[in-house]
Amino acid sequence: MTNSILETFNSDSDLYHFVNSRFKKNIGKASFPSSYVKRRTPQSFLDSASSDTAKEIAEKELIRDNIYLKYKFDIFEYPIVVFYENKSKEVLKPFKLPKDANNFSKDLLRLGQIHY
Repeated sequence: MTNSILETFNSDSDLYHFVNSRFKKNIGKASFPSSYVKRRTPQSFLDSASSDTAKEIAEKELIRDNIYLKYKFDIFEYPIVVFYENKSKEVLKPFKLPKDANNFSKDLLRLGQIHY
């Protein structure tokens, strides 16, 4: 099976569009566990940061929130992810170490689950 979404990436802007379209969605009034919320950037830091820095942090936290809500893991705990499609379903698999993600990707490739 080919990964049809990843095959459409021809540039960095394609990747940014992919991330923005999936992980920068308004989350409304979603609630999160206190352990998750504790890792948010302190408001005092955001107040003292430049507007560009504060905006960038807010965007990254929105991506983190969207991933948590949809895929049920925190990218602070699992900072490496592998995106793939499985029977037309989008999957984001978390890993703590790059070598584990690399091995998983190689296994998918070997099993014919993805094609580059």
